Amino acid sequence: MLLFAGCTDKTYTPYLKSEYSLDAVYKTGDFSYDCKIYISESCVCVTPLSTNAKGMTIKYDGKNVTFTKGAFTKSFPRESIDSVNPAIVIYEVFGAVKNNPDISAKVKNDSFCYVGTISVGSFTFLQSKSDSLKSITVPDAKIEITFKS
Repeated sequence: MLLFAGCTDKTYTPYLKSEYSLDAVYKTGDFSYDCKIYISESCVCVTPLSTNAKGMTIKYDGKNVTFTKGAFTKSFPRESIDSVNPAIVIYEVFGAVKNNPDISAKVKNDSFCYVGTISVGSFTFLQSKSDSLKSITVPDAKIEITFKS
């Protein structure tokens, strides 16, 4: 029996750092804005840099969504906030990738490509081979997040 090692599909296990601080563009439908995104083990924070929400921080910790702008802070339980909220989407994608032992990536256009499902539909998450983040798309919800290098 001969074995041909080069004939199998190669898959990759995700490597995600425990913390990221990134600039990005969040797009849903025809609406988009620049933002800063902070991702840690315990939460995701999104701060719009353009639009009327400029300077507001949206934080999601898996249970509550907190909006902060200046001295104003208001928290809401997850159930009362729309699932397309950018902090929720990013939190759920990272959770799906990090907490699913069976998830693996295929190489697509010189990037690692992870596919999974979150509360608003299926997602595709692209990460460069140097471990920097490239994009998250959720076609069912018309969401595209592009990370700036």
